[in-house]
Amino acid sequence: MATVATYAVDVARGQWPALGAKVGFISNEINFATAGSTASGEALTAFTFTDPVLVLACGIEMITPATASVTLSLGKTEDSTTFVNGQAADTTGQLAVVGPSVVPAMFADNETLIVTVGGATALAGVARVWALIADISAPH
Repeated sequence: MATVATYAVDVARGQWPALGAKVGFISNEINFATAGSTASGEALTAFTFTDPVLVLACGIEMITPATASVTLSLGKTEDSTTFVNGQAADTTGQLAVVGPSVVPAMFADNETLIVTVGGATALAGVARVWALIADISAPH
């Protein structure tokens, strides 16, 4: 079959209108010294999504190390999906993120992304919880 050059259109990168969902980066810092109850087993809400979103990636970065023996998990309250699972929080830097088996993840109206403290009571430390999200609440 011959190629008809009259109908061929070159499409360069970024040369089309965005018709999909609005994508954005959000973050929230949790200071364990001032967060209230941070005993082992406590869940702290990082984000409540008031409209449906698709979480494309998420994680926890330790800005200031937590007290010794503290572990942190990041997950979805409503169905126990886990994105970060029991990672030691006593150093600075990015905690290990569970791979692509759990992201992207759908969050419906008023569902939450939570940080769960494990190991020991977190008396100090600052964690930055982040997420790359797509708004899927309505056609754009």
